[in-house]
Amino acid sequence: MRGEMLQKLSHHSKFDVIDTRVLMDQVTRFWRTMSFRFNFGVLVQKINTTILSQTKGENYDLIWVDKGTYIKPTTTRVLKSICKTLVHFTPDMAFYSNKSRLFIKSLPYYDFVISTKFHEQKFYLDLIDESKLLMVSQGYSKELHQNKISYSNKSDGVVFIGLGELHRYNIVQKLIDNEIPVKLAGYKWDRFVQKNQGNTSLNFVGNVLLGEDYVHLIGGSKIALGLLSKRFPELHTTRTFEIPAIGTALLTERNSEIESFYSDDEVIFYDSLDEMAQKVKYYLNNKDELEALSNRGHKRATTSGYDYESILSGLLSKVMV
Repeated sequence: MRGEMLQKLSHHSKFDVIDTRVLMDQVTRFWRTMSFRFNFGVLVQKINTTILSQTKGENYDLIWVDKGTYIKPTTTRVLKSICKTLVHFTPDMAFYSNKSRLFIKSLPYYDFVISTKFHEQKFYLDLIDESKLLMVSQGYSKELHQNKISYSNKSDGVVFIGLGELHRYNIVQKLIDNEIPVKLAGYKWDRFVQKNQGNTSLNFVGNVLLGEDYVHLIGGSKIALGLLSKRFPELHTTRTFEIPAIGTALLTERNSEIESFYSDDEVIFYDSLDEMAQKVKYYLNNKDELEALSNRGHKRATTSGYDYESILSGLLSKVMV
């Protein structure tokens, strides 16, 4: 979605894309693991060779690298030499479980480094000048994340789409133990689903839901969880904006970042599992209030510049000088 929006906003007749995901499918799981853990091996070599071969002899106004964890500093230096502006963007943590020595060594070659993880700002500033670092929020797609299902057709209950983690098991368990219907999708929920196979409040939809299927499942429920990961200290995620944009009430833990985006009458905040279950029950029994809250959250998300077009347009105005 970022690539498509950059192409729309760039207004350049020449717009080249190198999709490294294709290369990941060409190597074994072993080499994907080696690349992730050690930034070494066949996949890393394929990615760098492909980038160098497809950019050889070219010159660009802008080269935008998205999550360049496998790009060697020697390659980054070449990219810098063939463009006016070299930018790195990542919506993910860069200094925790997915920390990349290749990315860290490449940092000096980028003209601008863009991150959505405010907690990591101090790590970046230990390595690059403050003038190079741009911080932005996560966002949503106006084209994809739309309010397409009327409120009267939304089902009672809660939906969550995302990876299974221990604290997430506890949250979903609390809901279904309180007989609150939950629709669930994502990887690593197998044991949890097996454990609760007799609980009629749980409906596991599948491992993967993307695109319109993702939007339809969230849009079809009155409430959706915007759970954060506890593997690293993130304080908001794309769900923070996608769920309200789709027209569903966001159910989220309270923290300083999300409170900077929404007020208490725009999303459902909670500070404990007991409070979460109580609030969900209250709103499902007071549907007019829930609909009003959902509408306010939708308005806030869609009128505050949290869409990718607004975010990327602002970034391009800063880096294309």
